[in-house]
Amino acid sequence: MMTYKAILFDLDGTLLDSVQIILEAAGEVCDAMGLDFDEADFRKSIGIPLRVQALRWAGSRAEEFRDRYRAIYRELQEERAVLFPGTAEMLAEIKARGSLTGVVTSKSTRSTLRALEHTGILAFFDTIVTADDVVHHKPHPDPILKALESLGLRSDEALYIGDSMFDVEAAQAAGVEVVGVSWGARSREDLLLQCPNGVFDTWAGFLSWLDGGPSH
Repeated sequence: MMTYKAILFDLDGTLLDSVQIILEAAGEVCDAMGLDFDEADFRKSIGIPLRVQALRWAGSRAEEFRDRYRAIYRELQEERAVLFPGTAEMLAEIKARGSLTGVVTSKSTRSTLRALEHTGILAFFDTIVTADDVVHHKPHPDPILKALESLGLRSDEALYIGDSMFDVEAAQAAGVEVVGVSWGARSREDLLLQCPNGVFDTWAGFLSWLDGGPSH
């Protein structure tokens, strides 16, 4: 059985089934602003802060991009954002086992808290680190290191779980073990290239791995 004092989670595409919402909102914004939109390319940018995405996609019109995106995303999130199957049950099991838990995300604090409250899982977390809490975002290790600091833990006492290359790179840079989930922004094949510890298709598979089961 693998025991970690803390298990840290990415939010979008890991706990929250929001990747399609993100893509739809970005597509609508690009269409309204007359910008080219490449869904496959934008998918690869999921996991970094909106301000960075906006600069990449809209340049000098980044502020307009952010304002339009936030309005559209908020409406779509309130209508359709849900947890991936088994998420609440998995979090309850992790807490029952005695592990601390945290969210480390590139979303803003306001958007993060809204999502966690909307889906009913806010109370599960002992720490929350958002894009507003750090200068350097994922794939820089600072967000994960800040979460560990707030919990009073070392890097070797925690596990991080995410769905993007940014998650994997940030965890590795922070010296934290990392595993992936296959239902988010990137495919199992992509993640396995950098995440040899394991990529899971269900939360049940993840919990089984913690008990000593296979890593896939």
